[in-house]
Amino acid sequence: MQVIDIERHLLGRAGLGALRPEAKLLFLINQRGSLSIKQAMGVNDLSDRGSSPLLNRLSSLCLSTITADAVDKRVRKTGFADKANIAEFILG
Repeated sequence: MQVIDIERHLLGRAGLGALRPEAKLLFLINQRGSLSIKQAMGVNDLSDRGSSPLLNRLSSLCLSTITADAVDKRVRKTGFADKANIAEFILG
């Protein structure tokens, strides 16, 4: 069972989430690779307005990036930042 599945199970059974929205998004990016902003919003049931602060916060911490899709430039995607940045953030 993946972390996101456990979170969904907790929400379904107890109505309580154990993970912050940022953690859920990072776990999902790790699981699936980059996501469209629309997919990222769906993970946390956020509106476009609600997802912007979350995505900007992760980007400012150098944990994620926001880029244009390679095929459809209208679609913005979020994914992990450089692994060195993530390791530096975790290890301090």
